[in-house]
Amino acid sequence: MSEEPSQTGEQSPEAPEDSPIIKKLMELDGVGEATALRLYENDYTSYESLSIASAEELAAATGLGLAMCHKIINSAREKLNIQIITAEDLEKLIQSRGKITTGSSKLDDLLGGGVPVGEVTEFFGEGGSGKTQLAIQLAVNVMLPKEKGGLDGNPFIIDSEKTFSPQRFREVAAAAG
Repeated sequence: MSEEPSQTGEQSPEAPEDSPIIKKLMELDGVGEATALRLYENDYTSYESLSIASAEELAAATGLGLAMCHKIINSAREKLNIQIITAEDLEKLIQSRGKITTGSSKLDDLLGGGVPVGEVTEFFGEGGSGKTQLAIQLAVNVMLPKEKGGLDGNPFIIDSEKTFSPQRFREVAAAAG
């Protein structure tokens, strides 16, 4: 359907059926044009908005059945690669990741055995308190082969104060072997 310019020369607004949002919603399992329009009219216009909705909430807003709402929500989560897991499964996942040593047994003890792997950890303190040195040491420890107690991995450092020194990193890495 081509849009005719109005008498003022402006394009008329795009019909909802032709919108990219409707087309995207129709990519979800079980969603045809009528269902996509219902979702759109109730402000469910993205996979994200659907993935965080409960089936009951979605059903109340759209008038769709609970089974259909579960199907739509699960399809949106699948498109976004969102996995819902139980607290028990999360605990197992966290335990399986392990921890990396700081190089200080006392600091490791304070941290419950080291710095958790696969999580963001923030260290803060006064200037000169050793935050950057600790970050460098952890990064080197992560890079070490497993047989030397490392993870044979790739560290990621966010240096918000611009104090990271590549030279110091090389020195610590050389000392670690």
